[in-house]
Parts: sequence; structure tokens; C-alpha cells
Amino acid sequence: MTRRQNVTLAKGNSTRATVYFEPEIHKALRLRAAESGFPISQLVNEALRQKFADEAADLDAFLLQQDERHVSFEHFISDLRRRGLAYRLDRAHREVTIVAVTYCNRARAAPGSID
Repeated sequence: MTRRQNVTLAKGNSTRATVYFEPEIHKALRLRAAESGFPISQLVNEALRQKFADEAADLDAFLLQQDERHVSFEHFISDLRRRGLAYRLDRAHREVTIVAVTYCNRARAAPGSID
């Protein structure tokens, strides 16, 4: 069976379309198809189904949030401070910053020695 016949047989309820991929994307699709045993069209269909499902979930979350009252950033931070939580966040941020600066300083002092 030729490649053209294979496409026709696999068509079923599908619609044929011409899609242009960037070379790296096309190479990744070919490799994935060869590794998995599934045709490129099936991989693309599955990826698009997943993308559309994710977007639908995002839309659902957005629609649920429409009913929530709006809270400004300033009000949110002042509420955190009132409850004593902003201090903990600031402290955690400083600790992360100290660790990152220490790591960078060590890396500059001895390149390649930090794991």
C-alpha cells in the first residue's frame, strides 16, 4: 500500500487539511510518531483536543470568577498585613533572595563547583 492510499484509508470521518510546521516541530512530530507507532495526524488531533479541553477549563474558571467580588491589590495586601500574613510572605521572600544571592556569589567565586 502506498503512502497516499494509507492516508485515504485512515481518512474515515476526518477532513484533510494542509498544515505548515516549523522544521523543529515537524521533526519532533515525526520522531514521536515513529516512537509511538501512531500517525502524525493522530498525535496532532490528540494535542489539539487536549489544548481545547484546557481552554474550556480556563473559560469555566473565568466564568465562575465573574460572580466573585473584585478586590484591589492594595486591599488584598492590607488585609494580609492586618491578619499578620504579609510579614511572613516578606520574610519568606527575603530568605529566598538570600539563598539565591549566596548561590550566585559562590558560583562566581568558584565556577563549576556548585551542584
